[in-house]
Amino acid sequence: MILYTTLMIHVLKSEELRQDTFYGCRRQRRHLTVQERLAERKGIPYRWQVLMAVTIGTFMSLLDQTVVNIAIPRLQSAFGVDIQSVQLVITTYLLTAGIAIAAVVFCADRFGIKRVYILSLVLFTLSSALCGLSWNFPLLVCFRIVQGIGAAALFPLATTFLLREFPAKERGLMMGIFGIPVLLAPALGPTLGGYLVTYADWPAIFYINVPLGILAIILCSKILREVKPESHLRFDLVGFILIAVGIGLVLYALAETSTAGWGSPRILTLLLGGGIALIIFSVFEVRRERRGVLPLLYLSLFRNGPFLFSILTTMLLFFRFMGSNLLFPLYLQQIRGETALQAGLILIAQPIASAVTSLLGGKFVDLLGVKLVVIAGLILLIIASWQLTFISTTAALWWLLLWLIVQGLSFGLCVQPLVISANSEIVPQRIAQANAFITLARSVSASLGVAIVASVLQMQSQLYLKQATGLANVTKTLSTHLLQRSAILAQQDAFWVLLIISILALLTACFVQRGTFKNTVQSLSAGEQEEGEAVRNVVEK
Repeated sequence: MILYTTLMIHVLKSEELRQDTFYGCRRQRRHLTVQERLAERKGIPYRWQVLMAVTIGTFMSLLDQTVVNIAIPRLQSAFGVDIQSVQLVITTYLLTAGIAIAAVVFCADRFGIKRVYILSLVLFTLSSALCGLSWNFPLLVCFRIVQGIGAAALFPLATTFLLREFPAKERGLMMGIFGIPVLLAPALGPTLGGYLVTYADWPAIFYINVPLGILAIILCSKILREVKPESHLRFDLVGFILIAVGIGLVLYALAETSTAGWGSPRILTLLLGGGIALIIFSVFEVRRERRGVLPLLYLSLFRNGPFLFSILTTMLLFFRFMGSNLLFPLYLQQIRGETALQAGLILIAQPIASAVTSLLGGKFVDLLGVKLVVIAGLILLIIASWQLTFISTTAALWWLLLWLIVQGLSFGLCVQPLVISANSEIVPQRIAQANAFITLARSVSASLGVAIVASVLQMQSQLYLKQATGLANVTKTLSTHLLQRSAILAQQDAFWVLLIISILALLTACFVQRGTFKNTVQSLSAGEQEEGEAVRNVVEK
C-alpha cells in the first residue's frame, strides 16, 4: 500500500491529470460539491481522491480471499478441528459474499451508494476484529459470514464510483492504477499470511484489516458524495431467495467435492437443487423485467455482446487464477518442503509482475484496444500453463520464478481491461448492475476453480498411489518418495486442466470489445453525457 500511495502521488502531480474533465467536458465551478471544491483547492482532482479512497476497501476484501489459506494448519491446531471443518473459514466467506452481491445494487439505489459503501466498510472492519477475538471455532465461522456480507459491496460499488467519476478517455489509466491493489491483494495473501502466522499468530491475519478499515471509513466519509436514493424502489424478495438458494447450494457443493467426491449423491443433489433454483430465478427475473417491474438483476445485460464475452473471459481467468493459487502453496510446502514464509516470499514474484503490467496495461489499451491487450495476456498465460504441466520435484527455482512472473504479467494485462470492456456499452444507470455481475462471476468462478483443482489433486494422487503400489487401499507405510511422486503427477494433471481453461479464455476473448478507450469516449452517447451532469447535480447535502 505504501508503494501504491507513492505511485498515486506521482500520478496526481501530472499536469495532464489536473485538467478536471467529466466525459470529455470541462466541469464548471457551479457544478462542484463541497468535497470537489476542497479537492480543487488542494490541486488534486476529485476523481483521483475517489480512487484513493475506495481502493483501500477493495484491497481488504480481496486480500481476505487468500490470506487465510496459509494459516489453515495453524487454525487446525488452535481449535482442534480437521481439514474438512477448517475449510469452512474459507468457503463461508466466499459463499456469503457471492450471495450478498445480489442485494448490493438494490440497497445502493434504495438507500444511497455512499451510505451502503460506508456501512459495508464498518461491517467488514468490525467483523475482522471479532474474527481475531474468536475463542472457539463456531464463532470464527459466524464472524466470517458477517465479514463476507460486508465484503460483498466493496468491489462492485467501488468500480461504480470510479466509472461515474472518470471520463472514458482516462479509464484505461484509472483501471491500470486501480488494478494494482486488485491484483496484489489475492496474490499477496499467502505471503502476508505466512509472515503474520510465523511472527505473530493467526488472529493477526484478521487484525491487519482494522487500521486499514478505519482509514477507509474516514476517507470515504470525507471524500465520497452521495447520489439521491430512489425511495420508491421495492426489493425483489422472491428473486433474492431464489438466487441465494441457487448460488449457495452450487458453491457449497463445489466446496465439498474435494472431500465427498463428484459422484457423491449428496453433491449431485446439491448441484441439481442449485441448478433448478437458478433456472427458476432466471425465468422469474426475465418476466419481471418484461412487465416493467424492477428485477433484482437485469439479465438483459447479457444481450450485450462485449458484456457477455467479457464476463465469460473473466470467469475463466479467475478459475485459472484461483486454481493456481491453490496449487503453488501446496507444491512449495508439501512437495519442496518450504516453510510458509519461504513459500510466500517465492510467490510474491507473481503479484509484483501483475502490478507492473496492470499499470502499463492501461496505456497499452489506450493505444491498441482491449482485445489485442487481453489476447496478448492470455497467450502468455497459455505458454505459462503449458510449461507448468512439466513441473517436477526437482524443478529449478529460477524456472519456477520465471513462469510465476509470466503468469503475473498475463493477469495484469487482462483483469482490468476486461472490466472496462464489460462496461463499454452499458448505460450509466446500469453500471452498478454490471459490476455486481462482474463480482458475482469472479466469486463463482474462483470457488469453481478451487473446488475442481482440489478434486483433481485428490482423485489423481489416490489413483497414482494405487497404480504404483498395486494395493486396493492406500496404507500409511508408503515411502516419502512415492507420496511425492504421486503428488507431483497430480499437480501436472491439474495444470493440464488449467491449460484447457486458459485456451477457452483465449477463445472467448476474441469477442470482447475491439476499440481503444479514445474511440470509446468519442462514441459516448448524448444520454451518457447528460447523465454525467445529472449525477453531479443531484448530490445530497
